[in-house]
Amino acid sequence: MKHLFKTAICALLALPLTTACEMDQYPDGSLTEGQAWTEYADAQKCYVGLLSSIRGVSGGSNAYITDIQSDLFNERVASSSLTREHSWTFNSSQFAGDVIWSRNYSLVLQANYLLRNIGKIEEMDNLSDEQRTMISCYKGTAYFARAYAYCNLLPRYCKDYEPADGDNPGTGGELGLPLLANYGSHLKPARATLDETLKFVELTLDSAQAYMVDVYDDVNHPNTFTIDALRSRLCLYQHKFDEAISLSKNLVNNFSVVPGFKALQLMWVLDESSETIFQPLQTPDELATSYDIFVSFDIQTENLEAYINGMKSFYLPTQGLIDLFEPTDYRGQVYFNYPYMQSNPPISGVTPGTSVEGTVFYKFPGNQNLWKKGNEWYSKIYNMSKAFRGAEQYLICAESALRKSEPNLDLALHMLNELREARGASSLPDNLSKDELIKVMEEEWVREFVGEGFRLDCLKRWHKGFKRMEPQPFTDAILITTPGFTDLEVSADDPKWVWEIPSQDLQANPNLTPNWK
Repeated sequence: MKHLFKTAICALLALPLTTACEMDQYPDGSLTEGQAWTEYADAQKCYVGLLSSIRGVSGGSNAYITDIQSDLFNERVASSSLTREHSWTFNSSQFAGDVIWSRNYSLVLQANYLLRNIGKIEEMDNLSDEQRTMISCYKGTAYFARAYAYCNLLPRYCKDYEPADGDNPGTGGELGLPLLANYGSHLKPARATLDETLKFVELTLDSAQAYMVDVYDDVNHPNTFTIDALRSRLCLYQHKFDEAISLSKNLVNNFSVVPGFKALQLMWVLDESSETIFQPLQTPDELATSYDIFVSFDIQTENLEAYINGMKSFYLPTQGLIDLFEPTDYRGQVYFNYPYMQSNPPISGVTPGTSVEGTVFYKFPGNQNLWKKGNEWYSKIYNMSKAFRGAEQYLICAESALRKSEPNLDLALHMLNELREARGASSLPDNLSKDELIKVMEEEWVREFVGEGFRLDCLKRWHKGFKRMEPQPFTDAILITTPGFTDLEVSADDPKWVWEIPSQDLQANPNLTPNWK
């Protein structure tokens, strides 16, 4: 597996030092392949590194690359390194999404490394009961991490899963992912089928559940709830709707959505909320990827408002996205800001001192507790990624209830209304048809998770193409309006819905079958 490891590290080092795509910090606690474990502290060190790697695949560019590809945002003139992705002109050798492959396989490798070596520590006679409990927690976390990485890769590098049904063979026999149950630099696996990949992930989650011990009472460490949340997400993907409903209902009971504007704002400003299931820890010294393509500081002036007013956001929300929110919906009030912008600092092509009306996406304003003055990364906007939160479970439950062979409209309505009412949106009437509820459900996925990387996965799961939503009424000096940008249309059968495996890996491993022939 040496080629995958090298790709992962090289991809991180090759990232441009720009505000659109930044380099992750190398995982703390990493140990080399040949390094022997001799004491309990080695397991602790590897666990810390594993948490760092989990943080590295959650949020930031791992999320916004897919949303930038979708129908929700428009690119500002001369602003970003994601132009190819936004316009769907990327190819197998020039694609920013390659970092998602490398980061997630780095996580798989680190999880497998812990699992390969921790047995040496378990065999020691001098361990305390507390240390043995922690070792079980470490193993559970490693299995979770491996499953999490594969679940991140599945919707991006494989066709959407459809189970066999009657004469329909489904997609289970299509190309899945190269499976790694062990650690080793010599491994060059071929791609398993999609069915085999899903079975592997299920068994990995079973192992995670068997070993996980809830020794931490915070949201910054994976626990049994985190495993259930990932399994619920996977069940929706697999069309195991009854199981998804059972898991999501239990999670909703433990992580209900927070009601009111203040509670919602607190979740995104200070990263504090009782509806968060798992939020990888960040500190000023341990940062992952930022969301600064939407909002950024002016490094020279350290003035956030001036930077926003100067239209320095790389991607601006479409008018169609803004219009999806009712005036009373707290999400619209929290996620968008600065409806009136002065062109000072000047906007290219706009006379200084004139004004431009517009709205900036402001869901990730930056948690000031993560700032570190004197650090070159201080200019970035960092919020902790909410890898799993209760709101997703409401939507998984509602969607599963609607997609069952015998739909449960009452359950879907109940879940949608609980979510909407907590967010300040109007209640839905109880006489809506299945199709009407599906439309609301699909829109709620947008309203709740815009900017968090769900949009492309949802559209792919629903077998829908898209036409980019109507842009805000900016001049050509603000947005790229050439054909293929604001007017972009992508059909549901476009082959690029399935991303290509990075060219470095295809070249290094002759056993890998490409997605694009």
